[in-house]
Amino acid sequence: MKVAGEKNTDDYYDSRDVVWGFIDKTGALLGGDCRYQEVSDFEDGLAIFKLNHKYGIVDQDAQLIGNMVFDAVNRLGQNKFKVKDEPNAYIIDKTGKKIGGSYNAIGDLYDGLAWVQN
Repeated sequence: MKVAGEKNTDDYYDSRDVVWGFIDKTGALLGGDCRYQEVSDFEDGLAIFKLNHKYGIVDQDAQLIGNMVFDAVNRLGQNKFKVKDEPNAYIIDKTGKKIGGSYNAIGDLYDGLAWVQN
């Protein structure tokens, strides 16, 4: 059972009854309000969010990266993200640019390599 505000093992904050947002180092609320169902911590200036059952990536100004939302987003490191946009999975960079091909599934990066499934 998750408790509102409790950090889970995936480094996301999740709650069924509250909404989340981001603040800067002065305490100013970014993006104007708290509206997300889930958020991650910022890493290399980017954070993952969930809104209306879709996931996306925002920068330090709470601006959407690449103007895209996905069925799933996972951080791979090195400013790369694994995204799932049914039925395709692919990798994007920190600007939202697609890297490589589309697959049914992609594993995590280890030493710069990942498995894929077609």
